[in-house]
Amino acid sequence: MLKPANRLKDKQLFNKILKIGRYQSGQFTVIKFLPQADKLLIGFIVSTKVSKKAVVRNKIKRRLREIFRLLIKDKKIKTGFEIVVIAKPKAAEAGFKELEKEINNLMMKSNIKCDS
Repeated sequence: MLKPANRLKDKQLFNKILKIGRYQSGQFTVIKFLPQADKLLIGFIVSTKVSKKAVVRNKIKRRLREIFRLLIKDKKIKTGFEIVVIAKPKAAEAGFKELEKEINNLMMKSNIKCDS
């Protein structure tokens, strides 16, 4: 579970990131991000387009949260970004390792993830 200090909950901030943020797209997810002063905030969007079943959508969100929790814990992610992760419909078929690999690649391309 992400720490409350790292959770992005403000709807206006979500909309700002979605509207003017830069992005990287992969097979399972899209990452939209904006540089920010000193905090790292992460939010997730898994719509009913991904799956009509809430169980599946929540499973994807749990996996994404865990991936980012591990990145933060291992200090492999830079602070100073506001990030929104949007799941694509193919994410419902992806396993944890596939999602983790894609997130790591997208974060490296975005220059958000540290090289170590």
